[in-house]
Amino acid sequence: MAIYVILKRTDFRLCMIVTVILVPVAIAFVVINFGQTDGLSSPGPGTNNATNSTGPNSTATLQFLIVVSRHGNRPPLDSFPIWSHPKNDTAVWPYGPDSLTKLGRVKTYRLGA
Repeated sequence: MAIYVILKRTDFRLCMIVTVILVPVAIAFVVINFGQTDGLSSPGPGTNNATNSTGPNSTATLQFLIVVSRHGNRPPLDSFPIWSHPKNDTAVWPYGPDSLTKLGRVKTYRLGA
């Protein structure tokens, strides 16, 4: 039942299409940019990568990171009769079924959104 409700949503379809396109592109980008080696051996243990950032013996370091998050903590999309907190219980889910919970709002704010 819950899967049927999710599959009906156009947001889910759009998310799947974007995922199918972006994941292979991201993998190709990583393989092309970080899979190249110059044939030299990597520095041994104890080598500080921060000081070895240029030249023929340089090592790759993480320079930039992007985290993409679509969902925060949300109430359930569907409920069953045996659940103690159904999806339309405004005492538990005061912002409605499609909105973030209080914890979801805090986490989204901390991420910078």
